[in-house]
Amino acid sequence: AKNMSLILEVAVLSSPSEDSHYAGEVPACMFTMPVTATVSSIAFYGFREDATLDTQEFSVRAASGSANSAVPTGTDLIYTTVGSVDATAWLTTASWISIGLGAGVSLASGSLYGFLAFNTVGTASRAMIWLINNPGNYAAGNRAKSVDTAATWAAVSSLDMPIQIYGTLAGGGGTWNPTGKVAAAGAAAGGFSYATYRAFTGKVAASG
Repeated sequence: AKNMSLILEVAVLSSPSEDSHYAGEVPACMFTMPVTATVSSIAFYGFREDATLDTQEFSVRAASGSANSAVPTGTDLIYTTVGSVDATAWLTTASWISIGLGAGVSLASGSLYGFLAFNTVGTASRAMIWLINNPGNYAAGNRAKSVDTAATWAAVSSLDMPIQIYGTLAGGGGTWNPTGKVAAAGAAAGGFSYATYRAFTGKVAASG
């Protein structure tokens, strides 16, 4: 049986900054996949700023550039929305907010991708906040932002955007969850990864 696992976590560092987005502003977390997997959900660390949120839109795209200076490119590999009612149920204090990606999207080990959050009809009083590590220490990714509804992008190498990526390992490998098991290596890398977990424990199933 295939089991869903935590594939990658870009951890929340102390005293993160706030990054609101609405209308044409689109933040994106750029990341490098540590293992080939079908990604079924991605969580960001944030909150809703006001009493009501408009419909929120999320997608995954391939990236151009190098690790730590990447920006999204091309069309959506997968796209989903969270309706106003569900988005308004998000907390007004920071927490992990999980975004389901339906059947999922296959992402390749070693490749760069971006997780985008955008809202084409939002207003400043209905903004979503995605917290930023400032400065960040995730060497395999960065923050990117567009102010023209994802037409053009700017990369900010010094910033990270906390995310948790969940999915199924290619080939149906066993479940693994590195959180709390590679603390020293995770802190040095700015996040946890399958490769680090495997190197440090040697306990991952052969099929993984």
